[in-house]
Amino acid sequence: MPSLPSRNTTLLVMALGLAPFPVSAGYPEKPISLIEPYPPGSISDIGARVLARQLSTELGQPVRVVDAPGANTAVGASKLQQDSADGYAIFWDITSQLAYVIASKQLPYTADDFRGIAMLGGEAFAVIGRSDDNRFATLADIISYAKTHPGELSIADGGDGDSKKALDDLLAAAHIEAKGIPFAGGSTILTALLGSHVDLGITAPSNATNNPKLRVVTVLSAAKSYMPMPDVPTAGAAGYAVDAPLLRGLFVKKGTPSDVVEKLAAASQKATQSAEWHDFAKRFSQIEAPGGPADANDTLRKQVARWDDYLKAGH
Repeated sequence: MPSLPSRNTTLLVMALGLAPFPVSAGYPEKPISLIEPYPPGSISDIGARVLARQLSTELGQPVRVVDAPGANTAVGASKLQQDSADGYAIFWDITSQLAYVIASKQLPYTADDFRGIAMLGGEAFAVIGRSDDNRFATLADIISYAKTHPGELSIADGGDGDSKKALDDLLAAAHIEAKGIPFAGGSTILTALLGSHVDLGITAPSNATNNPKLRVVTVLSAAKSYMPMPDVPTAGAAGYAVDAPLLRGLFVKKGTPSDVVEKLAAASQKATQSAEWHDFAKRFSQIEAPGGPADANDTLRKQVARWDDYLKAGH
């Protein structure tokens, strides 16, 4: 029978700063906080709660959603960084939005301060109009109107970050001008649109799919078709290389033990295979594109580099 380590051996291991087994071997031993940086009731919040329930099942501990909206998601990202690097606080965000607050120095952190757990799919920005406004039934209608009424077209966006860049990219690709009207987020954009305060809005298509008063005019994807909404034309199909993805990633703080990262990654992948997750994706026109820790790290770094270029160009 193998002998147990002697007291001297154990003391030597401890003196060398080593451990005979991982410190986090029992993880998780208490509830986990899933930090969600968007308002309660948003699509992101709904998805976070689906994910939390599935992670709770996989990990055997409660996973509690903590809503921390504000400052373009910088509030939620800061909350993660103020916590310990032990896997008991995890953060989910749209990777391009997290990259924006890093690149624009709204956070005193870099991409290296976040360690990827998983990519969890998402959607792409879209141009949304009113169903009864036939002036803008297609992207071609929008471009034609903008060219014959220069500077008159009003399009609501999110003010800073992803949706503003999506609008800028569309205007540049189509060689048109429009008035970008900043709003606080998707719900306020739709309120302004429904009240006829703006002509169009740039937001996630999931915000409009279940409202008969709204029309998804075009999805801002460079692909020829958009799988969750195959009947809606894309900018790519019309010949415009505009790509504005909203793909969500799951992150922990730098320094989180690798075995914790691996356990969270495995649980996340199982969560995305659940019936509840598939139902969420179908109901809200989400792209199902799961990925692991390396995918999340790579996506965040590439998005930060993309934002660096955009901001250096003076946008």
